[in-house]
Order: sequence, then C-alpha cells, then structure tokens
Amino acid sequence: MYRSPKAHNVHTAILSYLHDNDASPLNKTHVKHAIKALDEASLLELSIHGYSHLNDILHLSFEIAPHNAGRKCSFLMQRLLCKANSLGSRCITKLLLQESHDGFTPLHQVLNAGTPENLKIYLGEVRHAVTNQWMERNDYIDLLINPNKAGFTPLHDVLKAGNPENVKIYLNEIRHAVTNQWMEKNDYIHLLIKPTNAGFTPLHDVLKAGNPENVKIYLDELDHAVINQGMEKNDYVNLLIQPTNSGLTPLHQAANSNSVNTLVFFLNELKKLPMHIYSQALFAKTDEGFIPSCQKAKSNANEINTFLKQERKNSIKPTPQNPGYAPQRFFKYKKQKHDFYQNNRFESCPKPKQQNNFL
Repeated sequence: MYRSPKAHNVHTAILSYLHDNDASPLNKTHVKHAIKALDEASLLELSIHGYSHLNDILHLSFEIAPHNAGRKCSFLMQRLLCKANSLGSRCITKLLLQESHDGFTPLHQVLNAGTPENLKIYLGEVRHAVTNQWMERNDYIDLLINPNKAGFTPLHDVLKAGNPENVKIYLNEIRHAVTNQWMEKNDYIHLLIKPTNAGFTPLHDVLKAGNPENVKIYLDELDHAVINQGMEKNDYVNLLIQPTNSGLTPLHQAANSNSVNTLVFFLNELKKLPMHIYSQALFAKTDEGFIPSCQKAKSNANEINTFLKQERKNSIKPTPQNPGYAPQRFFKYKKQKHDFYQNNRFESCPKPKQQNNFL
C-alpha cells in the first residue's frame, strides 16, 4: 500500500464516487465519511508520485467524470476544505499551498492543465474560504502569486499553457484582489514582470507559446498597470527587450514560436519604441551568438526568417558610433530610461476614471 490507511480510504472513495455515473447516495456517503476520518497528517499526505488529495480531485474529476466534472469536483473540494478548516486555519492554508514533488501547487497544476471550468471552481472555493475567514488574506495572495522553486509564478504557468479563457479568469482574480486592496500594487506590478530564476519573464513565456490572443491580453494588462496602478513606462520598455540569463530576448521567443501572427504583433509593439531600440532588438545576440530567428525544422521558419531578414535590411544595425548604442546585454544588468515617441502604446489609452471596477 502506497498510502497510509486513512489516505488510501479517501483515495479509493474519491475514485468510486467519480466512476459512479449515477452518483449514488452510498458512494457520496462513503466519500464523506472517508474525508471526515482524516487527521492532519493523512489530509496532507502526498502519494508516491507527489500528489495530494486536492491534486487528485482537481485532476481526476475531469479525467474520469467529464460530463459531471464540475459538480463532482466542487462537491469533493468543498468536503476536503471543510475538513481542513475543522483541523485549524493553518491546515487549510497548508493544503492549498502544498507543493507536489515537482514543486507545483494545486493552482499551478490547474493553470497548467485545467479547463476554465476547473479553474473557476478552484478559485471560487478558495475565495469562499477567504470570505468565511477559513484562510487569511495574506495566504490567499501568496497562493495567487508565489513562484515555484524554479521561479515560475502562476502567471508564467497560465501564459505558457496557452488557454485565453484561463488567462482572463486568473487576471480577473488578481484584479479583484488589487481592487479590494488585498494585494499591494507593487506586488501586482512585480507579478506582471518578474523573471524566473533563469531570467524568463511572463512576456518571454507568452510569446514562446505563440498565441496572439494571449499576447494581447497580457499587453493590455500591462497597459492597465501603467495607466491605473503606477507601473513605470520604462519598466514596460525594459520588459520588451530584457534578455534571459542566456541572452534570449522576447523577440527571440516570438521568432521561434512558429507563429507568424505572434511575431508580427510583437514587432509592431517594438516599432512603437525609438528606432535605435527597435534595431537593437532585431540584431540582439544570445550568449551563443544567435540573432532572433525560427528553427529551420519548424513549419513557418522560412516565412518568419525571411520577414526578419527584411526588417533587418530596412533597419540600421547598432554600432558604437550610432546614437543610443548600448553594449550587448546592457538591459540585463541595469534599467535604462527611454524617451518615448508620440506614437507609444499609452498615448491613445483613456485616462483613469475616479473609481475603477474591474470585475
């Protein structure tokens, strides 16, 4: 047996309940009693593969019972959180923030692989726990923004996964927390631009995923942060050109995404910057000496690389003699102030209203 007796009983009861298409009262009662019998140790116990009961509920509900997944997932999660609350507020916090062996919390898991319905259920139950004071607001914020061991925040995960509906749901939850002053504005801004341990910002990840809709959603959120939440325009500019630890710029990611639309969308964004910065982005090299391009084996490589070649031909290659020259990798180590052209991204944005209602 890979689990303790109490944890094993709960896992078995959950599986029986999910496999029961008719949701018989017997299976429902069985799972209630099994969860009720848990103590803190068995509630928080991880399987041999590193998954908690909450991980199982969020994943298996939609795998085993897709036609009744929402109802069954919600019922099971309510029972588990209710039990955790009966064992003390710290227990429910531990359960919600508990990492798998791979370093992912349940929220990371849902954002990576979950459906919009799955994510709505999870966030709804968590907010219910906060409203009922089962969970401290600070812990709720930690759940929403804390990175895993590699530095990937939930925002990185949802942008990498590529589901636009999940991106909207997650960002709405973040805005709800900011609007209600549960989250500090600095934490909100930091979330939007924070790099991983390897230097990948959320922008790197959304461009690499190659979904133009998600790129627009993310850039619109940055607009909101600049217009309404005090984010510096120069932080936004640096984000557009900031390299990773190995020298990959956002344009490297957009080019190698194999999405022509993503590349064109992002190039249009870069063109709103002064020309010398745009040129620098086109010619920027990684540590291994590669300029932005698409790997030849990818289906749209020829079109993407031809397009970039023409852009470079029409641009002026940065040299030490050209105005605005900055040494390679400058932006990795130092924030640089930039003068905006009149056609920058924020000129046409409406001024903030006296009262904001984001939801």
